[in-house]
Amino acid sequence: MDIREFLKNITPEELERLNNEEIERAKKQYKEFRVAFDKGCCYLCGMKLDYFENSEECFHWFLMPSGIKKRDFENYLKNPPGLFQLESYLRWVANLESPFKNINDLASKDHNAKEIERTIKYKNIEWTFNAGKTDIEGHKDSKNANFPHFHLQIFVDNRPFIRFNDLHIPLSKHDLFMIDTLKNTDLIEHFNLFGEGISVLENEENLLWIEDKLESSTNPEDATFHTQSLFMLPDNKEITGEELGKIIEEARELKIPVRKYLRSKIPKVKIVSKIAPGLGVIDKKTRNKRN
Repeated sequence: MDIREFLKNITPEELERLNNEEIERAKKQYKEFRVAFDKGCCYLCGMKLDYFENSEECFHWFLMPSGIKKRDFENYLKNPPGLFQLESYLRWVANLESPFKNINDLASKDHNAKEIERTIKYKNIEWTFNAGKTDIEGHKDSKNANFPHFHLQIFVDNRPFIRFNDLHIPLSKHDLFMIDTLKNTDLIEHFNLFGEGISVLENEENLLWIEDKLESSTNPEDATFHTQSLFMLPDNKEITGEELGKIIEEARELKIPVRKYLRSKIPKVKIVSKIAPGLGVIDKKTRNKRN
């Protein structure tokens, strides 16, 4: 199947219908997920999140229930778990604790970057998915990895539980279809409903919404976003250092970003802001020895 040709031939009406169906399906699943999770249960298998039985494989294993061992994952991941489904599940979990900053899915500007490279965190557990072009194609001369696969790293309490090179996890047919489809960025836009990561900053359409929701943080080390602003006063307006200091102090007390508070005090002020990931965003882990 020529995926690009298929995408180009979808009518606007059909595209809208498919999008709406997918959004409604995701909303329904997420509601089921939240109801179950709030009760300490898994919405997929119905068991408690801390339940573990090595013959009953489930995504909630990745939340590290008591008694689970590395060999249990080795047996589980011999067959394709469904990379995109698993990632969506863990994204939902991560965003329950803290939206956006627990998912580092920023596009890398490094020319050595992998096709798939993102890190997700929840409480004391950290998962990193990673796959390069040759992983997705399969290493032709390898006995253990001559099939399309990805790599997974799991850290618990900042200590390695599974390392990247421990497992070559098979990609499913659906995974391969998604990977091929998402290469057509001019025809399709992929987003993770309820599982958005810090890559929301890479879409300019999100910036105004983010700006509107931002509040000042009392702990910059834990902040999701970092902003820098330049402002220009109207020609007939001047402000002293003392007046500016008072505005800054009042803004902090109200937990309002200074630029927003300044605009309420001087409506015609011109402000240019830059929004970037904050210091609280989880670091993305890689398989290469680079930052």
